[in-house]
Amino acid sequence: MKPADPATIDTTGLECYKFLAHAQGDKNAKFKVGAAKDAYYNFGFKAPWTGMVYGIVVRPIIDNSKVLHHWLLYRESIEDGAIKKTIGEHPGGELLHGWAPGGIALDFRKHGDVGFELPSTSYAVEFHYNSSDANALDASGVEVCAQKKPPKEIASLTWLGHDQGGALSYASGVCFEPATSWTGTCAPQAKQPIHLLFISPHLHQTGRHLKSVIKSPDGKERILHDKPFDFNYQITYETDEVLMPGETITTTCTYSEPKCAGQATSQEMCFLFTYAYPKLTLKDNGPEGTLMHGEGVCLGQ
Repeated sequence: MKPADPATIDTTGLECYKFLAHAQGDKNAKFKVGAAKDAYYNFGFKAPWTGMVYGIVVRPIIDNSKVLHHWLLYRESIEDGAIKKTIGEHPGGELLHGWAPGGIALDFRKHGDVGFELPSTSYAVEFHYNSSDANALDASGVEVCAQKKPPKEIASLTWLGHDQGGALSYASGVCFEPATSWTGTCAPQAKQPIHLLFISPHLHQTGRHLKSVIKSPDGKERILHDKPFDFNYQITYETDEVLMPGETITTTCTYSEPKCAGQATSQEMCFLFTYAYPKLTLKDNGPEGTLMHGEGVCLGQ
C-alpha cells in the first residue's frame, strides 16, 4: 500500500477530533517524557461529540519520533484528562487504531461505504516511550475524522497472531516461550463472509518476517500476507480478501534470535492488526488475549 500524505485526504463533510499527549492538567502543553525506558502511559479523553458518530479517516500526528515507539487508540472507560502509567493492558477496552514507525493515515472510504463506531463515551490513547533525553517532550497522537450518518458497513479491528503472555513477562520478568518463531490460528465462528480491509504487522526489533495463510475446510490455502518485517517501517497493507465461514487464518512470526515475549522493545510480539466487517465477526475472544487486549481478539488461545 503506497503511503498517503495525510494532508491530501479529503475530509470535506467530516468532523475531525485530535487526541494528543499532554501535560498533567493542561491539554495545550506537551507531555514531559523525560528519560524513559519502555514507559507506557494511558491518556484519558472524553468524547468531544454527542451521540454515535462513525470514524471514516484516521491520521497519525507525530510530534517527537525520537522517543515514541507506538500509540494505540482504545474505546475504554477512563477519566477525562487522566494520565496513568500502565503495562499495556486493556481488559475492558476495544482497540480502534494504532501507529508505529512507518504507519500511515487510513481512509475507510477506499473500501466503499465503510466506517467504525465511535460512541460518545471515553477514549484512551496508550503511548509507549523510550528516551535518553531528560528534557524530552511530546504531543503526538491521533486525529479521527467522523460523520454522523451510519455507513452501510461497520468495521472493527482484530488482534491476529499469537499472544505469548507478554504482559505477564513484562511485569514479572519471567521469560515465556523463548523462540525464533511463534504461530497462532484465528478460527472465527461467524456464519457470514468476513471482509478484510487493512492489515498491519507488528513485531519488535528482532522481527524478520510475518506470514499469514487462509485455509478453507477442504484444505486449500491462499496467502493473506508473506513479507519481511522492518521495525523502522511498519507498513499497513490493503486487502480485498473475504474470509468464508469455516475458514481460518494462521499467522507465523519469525525472529533473528530466540526472544522472550513481552511489552518491552527488547522483547518480542507477534500481531497482525486486521480491520474487517461486519463488526466483531473476526474474533474468537480467547481468555488470554481478551484479558490483556479487550474485545476483538482472534489469537487461537
